[in-house]
Amino acid sequence: MGRPIYSMSCELVLVAGRPCDLPGCAASARSVGVVSPTAPVNDGRRGNATGDWDRYPPNLWRVVFWEDGQLRPAGRIGMTRSGLEGFGRTLRKDDEVVIEATGKAMAVVRVLSPYVARVIVANPLQVKAIAHSRIKTDKIDAGVLASLRAADFLPEIWLPDADTERLRRLVARRNQVVRHRTRIKNEVHAILHAHLIPPCPHADLFGGLGRAWLGNQPLPQDEQKAIERHLRELDRLGEDLSGLDRDIAQAAIDDPAVKRLLTIAGINLTVAVGLKAAIGDVRRFASCNSLDLI
Repeated sequence: MGRPIYSMSCELVLVAGRPCDLPGCAASARSVGVVSPTAPVNDGRRGNATGDWDRYPPNLWRVVFWEDGQLRPAGRIGMTRSGLEGFGRTLRKDDEVVIEATGKAMAVVRVLSPYVARVIVANPLQVKAIAHSRIKTDKIDAGVLASLRAADFLPEIWLPDADTERLRRLVARRNQVVRHRTRIKNEVHAILHAHLIPPCPHADLFGGLGRAWLGNQPLPQDEQKAIERHLRELDRLGEDLSGLDRDIAQAAIDDPAVKRLLTIAGINLTVAVGLKAAIGDVRRFASCNSLDLI
């Protein structure tokens, strides 16, 4: 490994580099820089942090370099697309960037990939298991990532292609809508329970017959209006859910993996697409036993 290394931890730590010698590595000289969010400063009172988030917003990352086993501060960069692009232009084509999996990881991968040889996303749970430290700071985490990558011992995660990433977003949004609908239904049931209303005699409280029955129940006026608001929101979410189902079906209609999954009893289109989105390219697994681990 002769290429410089850059890494980012789950605390949003980015490592970048030029040549130096990392301790414990057989590789030749390299150096590593670290970018991390500036944290609020504790003012000495227990459990209280001062308002330094206003002075140092979380999207402003501090940069340090790892040289000769030491971390050296090197200013800050903005954690925005323009800030990352500006930082990327300072990197070399043979550099590597290592980041821990976070909500922003894929966005950072997409922005920095054109500027470097490779952007690697590390598995944070496995990194913690390999290199556990009682003292946890951004600098230490970044140094751990850099050292593990330099030693070819960094646990990586698979990066989905654009289609799989889009499918995952669609599945996640559908799950959010379903959970929201469930919460609204539970709120309606809670109102009925609080006023000693007996169970609905119809199979679906929120269907046509159920709603007619619901409108005839002896409830206070404010509770009736609350239920009406919930029903309107439920109808709106139903439209959103139908639109997401159409988008998911269109995205997966020609996918041979989804078609194979649909041949299994008990698996419908929603479940099949969810499995496909979670697994991605099944060929990346060495065996079915490896697939069991996800």
